[in-house]
Formats: sequence, C-alpha cells, structure tokens
Amino acid sequence: MIWDRRNANDSLRRLSPDPRVIQYIGDLPQQSRRALDIGCGNGRHLRQLAEIGWRCTGMDWSNESLQQSREAITGFEQHTTVVKGDFRKTGFNGNYFHLILGIDVIHHGKKRDLERAIAEIKRIKAISGQALISLPGMRNAPTEHQADWIEKQTCILRNGLEVGIPHHFVTEEDIPVLFRTFKTVDVNRVVVPMPAGVKPLHSMHENEWFWIRVAG
Repeated sequence: MIWDRRNANDSLRRLSPDPRVIQYIGDLPQQSRRALDIGCGNGRHLRQLAEIGWRCTGMDWSNESLQQSREAITGFEQHTTVVKGDFRKTGFNGNYFHLILGIDVIHHGKKRDLERAIAEIKRIKAISGQALISLPGMRNAPTEHQADWIEKQTCILRNGLEVGIPHHFVTEEDIPVLFRTFKTVDVNRVVVPMPAGVKPLHSMHENEWFWIRVAG
C-alpha cells in the first residue's frame, strides 16, 4: 500500500509534535473530553493529548501508521484508541468530538474529497467543539513538469516521498468557501523553511501552509 510505504519512512516515524498543535491544545480547557486525530500518523499528537487528560481516538487508513500510533500511546490505552478509517466518511456519531485535529492530511485527494472531509468534520464535531486543520497553499505546489495535474489545483506527485499520492492545494480565497458552514473561521498563513536537503521546486515555490481553526 502506498501509504504504508510512505509512513514507514524514518523521517516520518521520528516526526515530532508540531509546535502549533502543542500551543493550540495547551490553550484549551484541560478536561477529560473527547478528541479525534484524523490521520494520526506516528501518534505524535495523540500522545500529547492523552498526557493532558483527553479521551482520544486516533484514525488513519495506513496499517503502518496505526501500528506506530499504538506504540506511541503505550500506557494510555485505557482512554485512548486507534482505529482504521477514512476521513471522508468516518463512521463516528454526529456531534461527538470536542476537539478534532486534521494536520497535513485532508488535502490528500481531489477537491471533492477535501469538501467531504470538511463536511464530515462539521458533522462529528460537538456543537461547542473546535477543530484545527492545516492545508498546503498554492505556492507549495510543484510545476507541471514535476507532477500530473488531474484537476484544477490537484496533482499527483511523480517523485519523492509522496510519489503517486494526490494533493489538493488551496488559496486564501478558497478557505471562506470551503469552511462556510462554520460560525468561526480563523486563518493563519505560515511559510516555514524547506525540510533539510529539500530545495524549492521553482522560483515561486514556498513551504506555504494555511492553519485553520474552526468552531460552531
């Protein structure tokens, strides 16, 4: 499976919790409420949530990631679970999770897949709950020579760690439309340095991400 191959990479296995996520969850009330980490990967954020008392569920469709997450939550199994699932249709009850994380995950697909994932987050999020989502910006996109573009703003990479995996890139103008069903949408555009050993793909290329906090 393409995702198992990707997630078995040493750099992803050793990936640390993102400081933006740590700050975000640290500012939330530390109560024993329900949290969901969509695309939990190596369990880096799942472990952080469990340590401060959240009742956590990690979801991923990669068996490799599921195994890594189970190892990460050792000692917290009593109130933390890991399940296989699809972010477009999770199967969870509606109005259930007080916190949802979708970090570097729900853009993997076509625009319609992203729209379905956002609608699913809205459905399963508790009325009083929040979600934190990160999406890559268009300045993060490769050139036509480095990917196969299958629709507007969506491509499949030809090489690298995520070869064969679809990516949908967004603009700042897309975000109010994509998240229009939420009462509160807070957007932060972040440009971070390229990973070690990775060079920009073209003159306009940046490691551009939109961090989106939604509620309501």
